[in-house]
Amino acid sequence: MDEKIINRDWELSERINALARHYLLEGNTVEEAMQKVLHSEEYRDWIAIPRCFSIDPEQKRYYQDIEADITWKKYTARIDHYIHSYFTGSSSTKPIELGEYDQIFMGLGMQITPEQLGYEIAELSRMVGVNKPLNYGHLLCLYNGTLLSDLEEEQLDSLVSRKEEVVQFVDDVYARYRMK
Repeated sequence: MDEKIINRDWELSERINALARHYLLEGNTVEEAMQKVLHSEEYRDWIAIPRCFSIDPEQKRYYQDIEADITWKKYTARIDHYIHSYFTGSSSTKPIELGEYDQIFMGLGMQITPEQLGYEIAELSRMVGVNKPLNYGHLLCLYNGTLLSDLEEEQLDSLVSRKEEVVQFVDDVYARYRMK
């Protein structure tokens, strides 16, 4: 396949994706965003000629996936805010159990709120002595045994050098928030 054709289709698919994301961020429903995209010049360009891959903007699921990504990013940004507040010391009191529990950690058998996650991640970050705090995904990886990704070298070195303490910390957090 010609690289120019792939790049052309990729760029147009990215414009359609950005348009759908824009409409959803404006507060449009999935159905409204879909209708606006399907009436856009970008979509008319997309269907005008055969493409080397499919993106399915005619499907509701396409917009639901984008909407889920927007929701996820807002959620993790909220946790990142808590992490930063506790890590820098602008918030210092341990959070009380208030609000909804994190659904992914509930699946791991824990009842922990986003603010409590922020507190615990900041505590772990301080314990291992990193300059930049760890994030939600890093803690999740320590529980589900997946590869720790997007770690900076300093963060990885700190975690590895304090491996036993990290394991104990993870066990202690689980014990504190374990579903009863």
